[in-house]
Amino acid sequence: MSRPADNPRSEEDDIVRLNSVRQTYTTRKGSFEALSGVTIGCRKRALTAVIGPSRSGKSTLLRCASGLERPASGSVLLDGEELTDLDDASLTRLRRDRLGFVFQGSNLLPALNVAENIALPGYLAGRSVDTVLLDRVIAQIGLTDHLHDLPHRLSFAEQQRVAVARALVGRAPVIFADEPTCAQDNEGVGQVLGLLREAARAGQTVVVATHDSRIAAYADHVFFMAGGRVVEELELPPSKAAAERMAHLAMWDRGEPS
Repeated sequence: MSRPADNPRSEEDDIVRLNSVRQTYTTRKGSFEALSGVTIGCRKRALTAVIGPSRSGKSTLLRCASGLERPASGSVLLDGEELTDLDDASLTRLRRDRLGFVFQGSNLLPALNVAENIALPGYLAGRSVDTVLLDRVIAQIGLTDHLHDLPHRLSFAEQQRVAVARALVGRAPVIFADEPTCAQDNEGVGQVLGLLREAARAGQTVVVATHDSRIAAYADHVFFMAGGRVVEELELPPSKAAAERMAHLAMWDRGEPS
């Protein structure tokens, strides 16, 4: 269930927490800072949205939060465990056993059909597949007619929905989703975000990075990013407020007057 907007925040409620995280990349043109001292907390059993324009740092934030990247500095905690202290093998086990990730590119295994791709993370983590949950998610996300199809036979939007279903059915305690609606039409957006919200209500923690302000209607908490920084956060924001802030951030990011 959603928390009241006046419920005070406490770090003890956060299952994912980044403290003063910086991340720097080097290109042929030189180095640049993708994250500039970001501090953010994501509550247990909630849907947290990180909204921002392209190059705002939101995808980098998700990769650092999930242990896919080591930050240049700062602290990353998952349920109180410091990820930056773990070696590569330990991080791999943690991601397998405790995390689900929806990548922008879907990252489906080409030799497995839709049903096999969806069930795979649960098997790898040693969890039995909840067939009731599997059937419900597949029906709600519109994949019933594609269970035996290989990924190359699907549209990108369908592949994206498979990736979402895979994360949900794997029953990982924490799900990170990077632009999970970018290829979806309006119906697909509702299906994907509705399922992610249901997952949070059922006990999973969901963290979504997106440029789509429509997620505000489904989120418990929203962080707005621009220029590698968190510039604002809102509890249970209305969609209109999120859209207005997103438009403002897009102009700010391009250096236009607000």
